[in-house]
Amino acid sequence: MATATVSGALAGLGFPLLLRVAMLWTGIFVGLKARTPKPLGPINMLVWPILFFSSVLTDTATMPWWLGTIADANPLSATATTVRELLVTPIAGGQTWFAEHASILAIVWPGLLVAIFLPLAVSTYRQLRR
Repeated sequence: MATATVSGALAGLGFPLLLRVAMLWTGIFVGLKARTPKPLGPINMLVWPILFFSSVLTDTATMPWWLGTIADANPLSATATTVRELLVTPIAGGQTWFAEHASILAIVWPGLLVAIFLPLAVSTYRQLRR
């Protein structure tokens, strides 16, 4: 049985942190746009589908093909699959393009989220200060 390396374990810690930083910028933008705490409760409920439509809790190969494809395309699925591979505990996942390229998508998804929401958050913050 193969064991994870120290560098693999450190990278396994880094990928979830990378996704978390990307999601923080998304949350900062949404929070600045809301301007009051009242609409944030319902917006927070939108986070649940991101968790449930992913490969974190169940194998996407057991899902109907259309739902498995959506789950494999989820940024959280890409991160979870990459961490599992780095820690040498892969699971049999879906056979979609997203599942096969999870390690690339684990970098691309957070980068894309940051590229979109960081400038939007900064712009919104600057408008609030005026």
